[in-house]
Amino acid sequence: MSSQRVSWSLGLAGFFLLITGFDIQQDLPWPGDNPVKDGVYRYTGVIHVHSKYSDGSGSIEDIADAADKALLDFVILTDHSTMQSSLDGKAGYYENTLVIIGEEVNTSVGHLLALGVGRHVEQDGQEGLPALMDTVRSSGGINIIAHPFGRRPWEDWSLEAIDGLEILNADSEWRNDNPWEWFRAMLWYPLFPQAALNSLVDRPEQSLNQLDELSRRGHAVAIGSADAHARIPLWGD
Repeated sequence: MSSQRVSWSLGLAGFFLLITGFDIQQDLPWPGDNPVKDGVYRYTGVIHVHSKYSDGSGSIEDIADAADKALLDFVILTDHSTMQSSLDGKAGYYENTLVIIGEEVNTSVGHLLALGVGRHVEQDGQEGLPALMDTVRSSGGINIIAHPFGRRPWEDWSLEAIDGLEILNADSEWRNDNPWEWFRAMLWYPLFPQAALNSLVDRPEQSLNQLDELSRRGHAVAIGSADAHARIPLWGD
């Protein structure tokens, strides 16, 4: 290969890196602002995390340790169709992080986060969904629709007992991007991990529109969730 061709190749590679790097820079986290002095204490935490009790790969202790190292005040576990971790006494403080245990319920029209119930709940037959959601509410809990437009979209928005939805679900966000966006994120992840991951998050127009619809009916909660499993099953498990 001639020196001129090598120079052209290096120049194109440098231009490519410059363009993708500039693009990634746009997704760097904002610098931390000063706390708002409004008398409200703000807690930092992560909602929607799976453990070995369902399809996650980490133990409760693993998750709590990671949350504590990330300086989180709380983490909410939502394993699929089980509250066994609560029965095993896994809820509570681990160092400075509070582990709260909820449940992700598999229903006939999608996945539901049942938070604050304190016990296992499930749908009884095809017609049992309204009763399930009423049970969550009457137990002092709330019904949050999980990944409403993701891998398992929610199919019935007419139900009255919907308390809110995930406007962002991190496990769904990267799946709806194209291979170029994945490549760009992996290329820059070693240098700018937060910006690389942020680049895979798009404005959730559908979820925001649905939130508007729910808000017209009454108070609606909007949350951003991790839906963390500690593994990405690209090649089997």
